Amino acid sequence: MADRMKQGTRYKAQERMRVRKHAAHWKIVEDAQRRFDQIAEPDVVSWTSVISAYAKQGHGKEALRLFGQMQQMGVKPDKITFISILNAFTNPAALTEAKVMHARIIESKFDSDVAVGNALLKMYCKCGSLEDVRRAFDNMPTRNVVSWTSLIAAYAQHGMLNVAVQLLEQMSEEGAKPNFVTFISIFNALGSQCSLADVKLLHSHVANSGLESDIVVVNALINLYGKCGGLKESRDLFDRTTERNAVSWNTMIAVYAQHGLAQLALDLFTLMEQENMKPDKITFVNVLNVCASAEALAIGRQIHARIIQSGFESDVVVATSLIKMYAKCRSLEDARKVFDKIPESDVIAWSAIIAAYTQQGQGLSALKLFEEMQRQHVKPNEITFVALLDACASFSGLAEGKLIHSYLLKYGYESDLFVINSLINMYSKCGCMDDACKIFEGMPKRNLVSWNVMIAGYSQSGQTKSALLLFEHMQREGFKPDKYTYVSIFDACANLAFLPDGKAIHSRIGSFKDDLNPEVGNALLNMYGKCGNIDEALNIFVRMFERDVVAWTSMISAYSQHGHGQFAIQLFAQMQEVGIELNDITIASILSGCSHSGLVDEGSHYFDSFSKRFHKLMTPVCYGSMVDLLGRAGHLAEAENLVCTMPFHPNVVIWMTLLASCRAFGDMERGKRAAKHILELDPQNSAAYVVLSDVHAAVCQ
Repeated sequence: MADRMKQGTRYKAQERMRVRKHAAHWKIVEDAQRRFDQIAEPDVVSWTSVISAYAKQGHGKEALRLFGQMQQMGVKPDKITFISILNAFTNPAALTEAKVMHARIIESKFDSDVAVGNALLKMYCKCGSLEDVRRAFDNMPTRNVVSWTSLIAAYAQHGMLNVAVQLLEQMSEEGAKPNFVTFISIFNALGSQCSLADVKLLHSHVANSGLESDIVVVNALINLYGKCGGLKESRDLFDRTTERNAVSWNTMIAVYAQHGLAQLALDLFTLMEQENMKPDKITFVNVLNVCASAEALAIGRQIHARIIQSGFESDVVVATSLIKMYAKCRSLEDARKVFDKIPESDVIAWSAIIAAYTQQGQGLSALKLFEEMQRQHVKPNEITFVALLDACASFSGLAEGKLIHSYLLKYGYESDLFVINSLINMYSKCGCMDDACKIFEGMPKRNLVSWNVMIAGYSQSGQTKSALLLFEHMQREGFKPDKYTYVSIFDACANLAFLPDGKAIHSRIGSFKDDLNPEVGNALLNMYGKCGNIDEALNIFVRMFERDVVAWTSMISAYSQHGHGQFAIQLFAQMQEVGIELNDITIASILSGCSHSGLVDEGSHYFDSFSKRFHKLMTPVCYGSMVDLLGRAGHLAEAENLVCTMPFHPNVVIWMTLLASCRAFGDMERGKRAAKHILELDPQNSAAYVVLSDVHAAVCQ
């Protein structure tokens, strides 16, 4: 699910721009078609103009149809026509048609023209055929820097950086000096697929080409160093650059943000303003993302004030980032205020505020926002439906989830992987694994997230056998498990009956075996701990390079559950020594360990200490553990007093804990009072009658 959420975050940032571009593209095409239709006898220039408009805006089939009509009308294409029509072939599925068009170009004797040759190289690059790119390049009688750049970028795109670098050197030897486009093409093709050493090698070629002072190339290098983990190199290059522009600052801030270095990113933003470099909206979006990831509400509000001063508050992109920041910082009221001030909220803004309500556990309010969105005639998109399905899942709203299911069918999202994975998750969270399975089996195409969501659904619903069968099926289908798969499958095996299956899967992990991933390690700890295999749990714990509060708490809980209270206490002391902040589950585990081991004095000491220092973390479960501790030790009066004075209403579980202790020690009167409270909260609770009957029988003997 985490992959899905990450994918959703990236998509939100791009969707608004995509929608605007789509509208702009259609306007260009419509204008070109309208002008063309007004010409009585269009010549080759007119035909080429309209063909070019369709091809460039991604309407390849229509461009090819017009190209065919042009020839039927007896108009002979020229080299500009061929260059234009080559833009219609943009993916591997179009490779066969692309080769047919290439043959027609050869027949028309335009294949020797360098501009046509470059267009062919570009076309084969888009179709993903490195072999055809190289063949077309080798057949060119004349080449220029554009030709070399296309070939080099193609090799870089296929991960063959060594060949790309050799071609850079060969290019220079043949007198075609690389320019900034050459290097930007390589950087874009590589993305984050290269190592730090690779980036340094490319940097040296940039320097040798005399482009180290070109700000566009420098900014791209700063970004590439950051993507490959070279934070020091990225910052050193940034600091050495004397003519920095807004893109330079934005890139360096984004690099820090991508690596979770919130304070460094915020310090850089402060320095940017001190050097009188005016932030633009991209700067503010990057900094708001930093505040969101660090949950830095106070700083986020300061940035908001600067946004208002800079006049960007009404910008939908910036406002949407503000909504996301406030939502992540759990300030829903501020998020709503920002949303209400947007002059014209688009689908991205609506989706962001719906997601904000969902994240804060207000799923019903999120659904009401969707109703308002429809009244405003804003058409929902993929992100909207994912947020709505997550809202239904958050409160097990099956009826509401089915309604959203009908809406996504209405709007044509039944084949969208992103949406359908969320739909499966919704049904599984609502306890309808049959519906989830039906949707999963009907999917024409699945990705790893699809399998993970189904396995997690079976795991969470206690259907371990189904989870294991699906895990094996997934691998037979060629999908390699990732950390999310392993977390779900180990959680499913966290009971004694399925421990052998869990151990067998553990032995096959492979890439996680030597360097345990924190999430996988925590799931293994939980599995072995719950199944009583303390030695193996400890072995996992010791081998983990990163131990968060979940790892420490899982190990403490394992000791506690199996009567090793003293070991749990010792481990808790070590946890405090290394500076790990405890949570409510840690507290409950310590108190539970004291209870199961009869450590009354130690438990009372910790309870008093926790109540004073961490009162906000004291949940009903923590109080229930203390009631159990006192009750097991026979301190029934203290236990009852604690139940009656706790800062929230005792639930059925707490009263049942007290009643069980009353049965163990034959305290009839106190048992009656506990049973009365249970039956007030749950009149159908038969267990209360049974325990009370046992207490009465014990007293009468």
